Parts: sequence; structure tokens; C-alpha cells
Amino acid sequence: MKQLSSSKRLIVKIGSSLIIDNSVGKVRKSWLESLAFDVLSAKKRGTDVVLVSSGAIAIGRSLLKLKKY
Repeated sequence: MKQLSSSKRLIVKIGSSLIIDNSVGKVRKSWLESLAFDVLSAKKRGTDVVLVSSGAIAIGRSLLKLKKY
């Protein structure tokens, strides 16, 4: 973990399965809040944080109550 705390830039890839709880089809709010706290902590240390997500479609599908193909 020492390497992460001294990094200038952190790139985090978040997949749909981390954002959406497929067993209930809802956004994993507490997990996302925890991630936001971690990102804030990194930013306060001066680390640039880049979030890459494939979860946007899964969130939209969940909110619109669309079926998974």
C-alpha cells in the first residue's frame, strides 16, 4: 500500500458487477460511498484519480427497469 500512497496518479477501473448488485438489481450505494471516500482521501494527498467505468449502462438499465439482454 505504500506505493499507492506515494503515487502521483491512480487509475481505477470499475466494472458493472461492482456497481450493481445483480441479486437484487440495485446500485450498491454503500460500496460507492466507500469508493468516494477513498477517492477523496487520495485527492487530499495530492494524487490525481481517474475513474474508468463500464457500469454506466448497468446503472441506467437498472434505473429504467430494463431487462438485461
